[in-house]
Amino acid sequence: MDDLGKPFGEGSEKMKELYRLLDEVLVEVDSDKAIVLWTKFLRLNPSSLLAYKFRGIMYLRKEEKEKALDDFSKVIELDPNNINDYNAEMYYLRGIIYSAIDEKGEIALRELTRAIDLDPNNSNAYYLRGFIYSQDIETFKEAFFDFDKAIELAPNNPELYITRGRLHDLSNDKEKAKDDYVKVLELDPENTDVYDMTDLLKEENKLGIKRRVNTACLDDIFKKAFESEAELDELIEKAEQECDDEKAIELWSNIIKLDHSCLVAYDNRADLYCVKEETSQNSIDDYSKVIELDPYNANGLTVSAYITRGFLYALNEETEYKTFNDFSKAIDLDPLNESAYAYRGDIYAQNKETYAEALEDYGKAIEINPKDKYAYQQRDCLLKKIENDK
Repeated sequence: MDDLGKPFGEGSEKMKELYRLLDEVLVEVDSDKAIVLWTKFLRLNPSSLLAYKFRGIMYLRKEEKEKALDDFSKVIELDPNNINDYNAEMYYLRGIIYSAIDEKGEIALRELTRAIDLDPNNSNAYYLRGFIYSQDIETFKEAFFDFDKAIELAPNNPELYITRGRLHDLSNDKEKAKDDYVKVLELDPENTDVYDMTDLLKEENKLGIKRRVNTACLDDIFKKAFESEAELDELIEKAEQECDDEKAIELWSNIIKLDHSCLVAYDNRADLYCVKEETSQNSIDDYSKVIELDPYNANGLTVSAYITRGFLYALNEETEYKTFNDFSKAIDLDPLNESAYAYRGDIYAQNKETYAEALEDYGKAIEINPKDKYAYQQRDCLLKKIENDK
């Protein structure tokens, strides 16, 4: 962890100023003001990886690429052994910058390869490296390898299939291109980009393709297993209007029997199960099903499923990792969800070694929603605790 107060003694004035600046900068949404504050922070603590990282991100947001590169490089220089686990992200961010300013792409490829070496599970790094390789017909093979790996790591991201499909098109492999475009429709039935990109899905065999994507139902993912849309509408409306929880659970269960992939049924039943302690495991199972059926949040239910399941894990005294992982997954899917940041901050706040990360998460929640009273309250409590522990 980036030790914010390491250069100073306990209770020193400089350390107090560090925490004051940290408190201020984490809620600053203006990039220019944030850069000024991080710069002041670095004058007091010139070895803060956290400060260089976030100042670099602010510079990158302002398109000041050279300054961003300098800050990302400083993080790597200060932590050559990657003790704080920032370097993979720094190489990836450097790769993004070099992909924009290096016409040949050689430097970007080098940076992205280093990022992958440090974090072999970074699908974005594979994707970007593959995209650079795809610009030269001589390296199509390497591009396909990277796109395949990115899809292996993030199999429910339709954009990956679109990009690989385009490369198959360029390689005149129409069948594989068609397979990728069909997969896009399985993951995102409302995606019309694939029709604009190719005539493959307009051919006479389109009905055959539709049969292959029937599990996603191009018309409405919630209505595929019923004899008519009217029947589904009637059942769902009845379940949504039922005031008695037990009867509502029964109705949603009947819908699930008819359609095992009905997200709205699992989600609503999970909410009902969640109310009672004795059925909390049933609720966890249903939220897990929502996540399984829609891991990429195409229908907007998965983020709340991760957050609520995370709470249930905590209440059931499951491992802290499960709760933390669910809040982090929610953030990955919706980086503007202030609640997920605040709740993950609560987990960080339980350990003195991760106070900085907790403050960072609370600050992010407030940045997203300056009226988030919960995040303010939790951050203030932690700052008082830090002050009392000095």
